[in-house]
Amino acid sequence: MMASDPKLKIIEEEQLQLKKYIEENYSKIKQVSLLSALEHLRKKIELSTEWIHAAKLREDEARKAFEAASKVVKDEEAINSNTQYARLEELKRRLEIHEPETKSVLDSSSPAAANEEGGKEHGQRPATAEGESKSRKKPQIQGRGRGIGIMNNKGRGGWTGAGFDVDVRT
Repeated sequence: MMASDPKLKIIEEEQLQLKKYIEENYSKIKQVSLLSALEHLRKKIELSTEWIHAAKLREDEARKAFEAASKVVKDEEAINSNTQYARLEELKRRLEIHEPETKSVLDSSSPAAANEEGGKEHGQRPATAEGESKSRKKPQIQGRGRGIGIMNNKGRGGWTGAGFDVDVRT
């Protein structure tokens, strides 16, 4: 048993040295891992910042393109509106030349005359007492279609669609 004592003592001494080494270097090891973690986070933050910057640039470009397209559309609408109004005036002038008695009708149908009469534009109806506009009801067409080729459901004759009159009475 004496022979195992010196080996045991050597193992204990090595374990003691290892514990001292770990205690001395633990703070260094912890600091190195902490620095590498912080460096990794810094790189992630820089990458996110670059992505955000690129997204803002794309947003600005898209906004500028939208504004330019919107301006083009508005300009074209204004040109079309002016062109249509000029064409309307030209057609009115031509009509007055051919039919002078329609001048009074044309003058009352102009937008300026309509606004003077009641502030209503073309297509607007006068308001009711409650302030709501009246609405017309569309007539409802009843039946199952045009009745081509069949007799109606009351048993009377009618047009067959092939050019023949069907008369049930005969």
